[in-house]
Amino acid sequence: MPIEELSLEIYGLEDMEKKMDAFGPEFTRECVTKGVLEASELLADVMRSRAPVATDFDTDRDPGTLRDSIGVISDPLKSDKPDFVSATISPEYEKSDGQQSPGYWCRFVEYGSEHNPHPQPFMRPTLDEAGMAAIDLCITVTGAELNAMSGGALDVAEDSKA
Repeated sequence: MPIEELSLEIYGLEDMEKKMDAFGPEFTRECVTKGVLEASELLADVMRSRAPVATDFDTDRDPGTLRDSIGVISDPLKSDKPDFVSATISPEYEKSDGQQSPGYWCRFVEYGSEHNPHPQPFMRPTLDEAGMAAIDLCITVTGAELNAMSGGALDVAEDSKA
């Protein structure tokens, strides 16, 4: 059962994009990365708050293991595209842990299974609840970083809020 993968593109920021182009890809990538990471941390916080915590345990996992494993992974230099920044928000998945890794069994919590007929969605509802706030935060932080790094030469945040 594959885990849903979500890609998000934000449209309607043409003015910000034009201003960023004037400073080159390395300058703008640093600013956008800060915005993406702050927005991702917001989503991770909401996901942690929504993650179910088992109360009756018959395994060796501690209650809250799934919740506590949720984090943000980002490697802004991983992509060879200068205009691409990404972050992954999910429970940790350690290959060495195999089926004991929260990243492995989170899908059965989210979607249910033969052994767990009562799914407890927490990942997708996080996006429904906080997705727009995360986008707004990303735009605000990116604009503030662009303004700060350009010495105030760009008035990006105001253009983006229109």
